[in-house]
Amino acid sequence: MIAVSRLRHGPASGGPLLLAGIAAVALGTIEVTWREHSSGYRSHTLLLALLPVIVLHSVVVLGYSFVAKPSEILNVGMFAVDIAVFVVLFRLLRARFLDARARAASRG
Repeated sequence: MIAVSRLRHGPASGGPLLLAGIAAVALGTIEVTWREHSSGYRSHTLLLALLPVIVLHSVVVLGYSFVAKPSEILNVGMFAVDIAVFVVLFRLLRARFLDARARAASRG
């Protein structure tokens, strides 16, 4: 609740600093999950496949909202694109994890 009020009151209330902190935590979390996933230690397939979908959807909808008001057709179309991108990323990331897990098992 405090974070939302800081963002709404502009730069003087610490909004940019809050966003920088959130971005730093997000980058650290993504880095650790990617490292664990690609080494075969722990599967973070769902999280790693979902993050690019969220970013893509947000960029498209926000970009479109500068031009016109987003409609239901855009949301339904983007939902279909989101599902397709998620499925492709999930399969690729899952295969990468399984390969890394097999390499780790054969080494040790």
